[in-house]
Amino acid sequence: MNRQRGTVLLMALMFLVVLSLLGIAMVSSTSVEERMARNARDQDVAMQAAEAALRDARIRITGIYTNPPTPLNSWDFSDTCTNGLCTRNATQPVWSAYSLDTTPSQPLGTTTGSPSMLGVSAAPRYLIERIIIQQPGAAITGVASGVTAHRITAKGVGRSSSIIVQEVVIL
Repeated sequence: MNRQRGTVLLMALMFLVVLSLLGIAMVSSTSVEERMARNARDQDVAMQAAEAALRDARIRITGIYTNPPTPLNSWDFSDTCTNGLCTRNATQPVWSAYSLDTTPSQPLGTTTGSPSMLGVSAAPRYLIERIIIQQPGAAITGVASGVTAHRITAKGVGRSSSIIVQEVVIL
């Protein structure tokens, strides 16, 4: 009888070790899933911030934040991207030539009065580039030879992730 009691104790200890390892694995798995969900939420917040910056730039292009609405004109744009309004650079895109973290890019609501966003580590920012889209088959004769469009490049930042989006607006 005494021998069987030791075997039962050994089996109970082994069962306890297996259950402990299973519990540790479950806690680890839950922790990884929580981090994944947190990162997905952070990317969603960054995307929403970038979309808010796009919306703010469209409002600025159309001028509907003033009464009467005053759309941007070609004289508002410069080679130095003053106030986030850029002329097309033939050598490199403006989003690579100028920072989307500081000036000359414009933060959300600076010109239009759009409300700021909560839950982001930095205000969303944007650059507006004036471009000419050539008509198919048309001769390239200068600025007036195509359709004037505006390419908006916007950056949204969550707590740890950032997203850059672009949109072309033709009025």
